[in-house]
Amino acid sequence: MTFEFPSLGEPLPIELANTRYVEGDEVVDFLAPTGASEAWFAQLPTAAGIGPLGPIDDDGRALLAELRDAVRALIDAVVDGVVPAADDVAVVNTRAGTGAPIAGELTWSAEVGGFAVEPGAADGDLDAALARLALDTIALLTGPDAGRLRRCAAPDCRMLFVRHHHRRRWCHESCGHRLRQARYYRRRTGGAASS
Repeated sequence: MTFEFPSLGEPLPIELANTRYVEGDEVVDFLAPTGASEAWFAQLPTAAGIGPLGPIDDDGRALLAELRDAVRALIDAVVDGVVPAADDVAVVNTRAGTGAPIAGELTWSAEVGGFAVEPGAADGDLDAALARLALDTIALLTGPDAGRLRRCAAPDCRMLFVRHHHRRRWCHESCGHRLRQARYYRRRTGGAASS
């Protein structure tokens, strides 16, 4: 079975958070179908440091969903400028601290202008993969991109992204294109456009 995931080329925690998509009252969990979690890990770039995993059981899927929901809530809190829930912080800290041991590696980061710690590869183990995702979340929320986290400005889209350009408002150009089309339609017809 082939799975399609929303992928924007964003940092790994954002890509994970975006696997739970809310459109109006509808919630789409891209990781819920059997085999989807494994497929999501398999499609990650090699640079993510998490290789393909073997079969993930129900408990593993529940841990991944719990981490994903906590990561989403924490990023949403940053975007909304509110204090995050302590439970969400605890989930990330627990996964980062109790995952399989993964070696850290000191690297020089031109982006940061100094040293950074790069966690080692997860080596196909779910606990290590979850730990890596949690550590990447900690790095994102404490790093220079934390102040650039945004939610798509399209009213029917809740995807997250890092705003690297001051004029970027949408997660993907297709969201901006849909809004421009709707405005054009309203001007031409004098009525409301359907999304």
